[in-house]
Parts: sequence; structure tokens; C-alpha cells
Amino acid sequence: MSKTAAKSSSVKNSMEIKMVYGDGTVATCNNLEMLAMGTHGQGEIECAYSQLVSQFGEPSEGDGYKTQAEWLVYTPAGVATIYDWKQGDCYHGNGNGTPVEQVTEWSIGGHNKSVVEWINKAVKISK
Repeated sequence: MSKTAAKSSSVKNSMEIKMVYGDGTVATCNNLEMLAMGTHGQGEIECAYSQLVSQFGEPSEGDGYKTQAEWLVYTPAGVATIYDWKQGDCYHGNGNGTPVEQVTEWSIGGHNKSVVEWINKAVKISK
């Protein structure tokens, strides 16, 4: 085996992402879900559930308390989350919430407000 072949066979197949926190510390991450840790509300978007599914695929299940569904999207401004904040039965009680397929007001979370602009651009393109 040549040195080149031996070298390329040791290359990792998973991508590691370096994250720099506000205090300057750096952490290595190879899991996009870990990047969503610490995100919080940055803005909102109005659109149909079906439009989000069309653009970003099926959502992950929400936390079962304040959210029914969540998308995790990596944008040029960093990771963004799209979720239905306190709208479903899981928060309001059985039969009192809005079914996720009927939600039209979505929260956008992230580490900065720039993610809102990127999500809005992506959803506008999908119309």
C-alpha cells in the first residue's frame, strides 16, 4: 500500500465542528444536536407546517411539554431551531392545543438574531 493510500484510509468519516462560545472557550462537536444546546428565541416566522416540511423535511418530535415539533437547521449564521412554542395539546391539555399540522406561527431559536434572516430567506424561496 502506498503512503498516500495508507494516509487516506485513516481519515475520519465524521465531521468535527469547532464551536467558540461567548467567553472564548472552544469545544469540538460532531453532533449537530449538540450545537443546538443553548439556543433560545430570536424571532418568529409565519408559514404553514407543510411549507416547513417541504423545505426542511419532517421535524423531530418536540420536548413533549412546550413544543410538539422542531427542526434543526444549520445556516451560515449558525444553528437555528424552528419550533411551535406553547401551542399544542402537550402544553394546553388534551384537545385544547393547536394540532402541529395547523400551526402557522413558529419560533426561531439560535445563538444570534441573524439565523432569523436565513430561515426567512429559505422559507421564502420554497413558496
